[in-house]
Formats: sequence, structure tokens, C-alpha cells
Amino acid sequence: MNVNNSDTEYCCEFSKDKLLIIKNLSYDIKNAINGLSGFINLLDKYITDPEYKELLNQVRYSGAILNYLSDDLVNMTKEDSSSILNSVKINLRGLLTKALALIKCQADDKNIKLNFDYDLNIPTEVYGNGVKLLEIISNLLEYSLYYADNSPIHLEVLMLRNEHTMLGIQFSITKKCTSPLDFDKDSSFENYIYKKVSAKRDKVFLGLAISNELVKQSGSLLSYERLDGLQDRISFIMNFEPCPCWIQNY
Repeated sequence: MNVNNSDTEYCCEFSKDKLLIIKNLSYDIKNAINGLSGFINLLDKYITDPEYKELLNQVRYSGAILNYLSDDLVNMTKEDSSSILNSVKINLRGLLTKALALIKCQADDKNIKLNFDYDLNIPTEVYGNGVKLLEIISNLLEYSLYYADNSPIHLEVLMLRNEHTMLGIQFSITKKCTSPLDFDKDSSFENYIYKKVSAKRDKVFLGLAISNELVKQSGSLLSYERLDGLQDRISFIMNFEPCPCWIQNY
């Protein structure tokens, strides 16, 4: 199929128009989130019941995630109009640190420590979908926090494959849990998640289902392991492109 210059110019203008719409919507969303955040802080001064405090913390956490995502959308609109469809440069370690910081308030309320282990062979900056990764990690952390037995939650990031132009990175979250998940070992973890969502409309398992769909888009699946010492581990693999300067120096 032949593409002439007028077609190319039309596509570029259309992309710019879409970016402008996204940018304006992002500011509108951010204003609404800021209003919600202020209202949450106001309620926090008057609510003393622990159960309602926990619900308020969950709303605060969701608002923080939305706030980060709106910032990310604004940042993407500052890039070239074609870059919104492609991978963008992200500070991988910084993004994961932010995910842990977003849930720290809830962890502190439960006296649960958050540990982070980052493989030093992984470059700090990579090209990938940071919004997708943040959503996946945030859902897994929320699940782990909900079912943790007052013991540390450990986020570990390992380099599994290094093909110079493509890095296979494994993300795993481990927590101590007295009772293992009650799913049939002959079935898949994916089927177990969706059965839980269908049966209970469980908010935490709904987050796992969303994360699993996002991981599937990257050609992987969430996997579950029962480890020694009454520990559960959920992990997944995503591919990222290293920055050119890292490839040259490797």
C-alpha cells in the first residue's frame, strides 16, 4: 500500500490532536484527584474506627495510583507525538520504589515491613511500559498486604535473560502466609484467580485478574509457588529494551 505525504501529515496532525485531548483530560482528572485527596485527609481527622480507617487508606492508595498515572499521561504528551504508542524510557528502580511508597502507609498501619531487592545487573533506565508495570506491581502488593501474616513482604527483581537488545526481567513478591492458597495443583493459577473473582467478587482477586491480563499482553502469566517456611511467591516476567548507552558499555 502506498502512503503519500498528505496521508502522513494527516496522521501526524490527528496524533497531535489526540495528545492535546489526553493532556487536557489528564489535568481535569488530576484536579478531581486533588479534591478527593483533600476530602480524605479531612475525614482522616474525624474517623477513629479501625475498620473505617482501613477503608479510607484503600481509597487514599487508589487515589495515589491515579495521581501517578495522570502525571505519567501529562509527561507522555510532552514527548514526540509518535512516542505515546511506543515504549518510553523509565527509571525502573525509581518506579518500583514509588510503588512501595504508595502502599507504605497501609503497611505501617499493619506493622508490616516492605523489603526491596534489585539485581544490580539490571540497568537503572530501560524502555518499556511503566504505567502497565506500576499497575501490576501495585495490585500484587495490595494482595500480599491483605493476606500477609504480620511478616515482611519482599519485592525481588532479577535479570533472567540478557540478549543485549532485550532484557527478560522477573518480578516476584514473597510473603509469609500460614495457609496456602486452596487451588487445585492440576489447575492453573489463572483459572483459580478467575474462579475467586466470579464466586466472591473479591476486590483483591479482581486486582490479580487485572494484573494477569496485563502480564498476558507481555507474553507471560502470573505464577504461584508455595515455598518452604510457609511462604507464598507470585512472580511474572516482562521484557524491556536497555538504553543504547548501556548496550555500548556492557
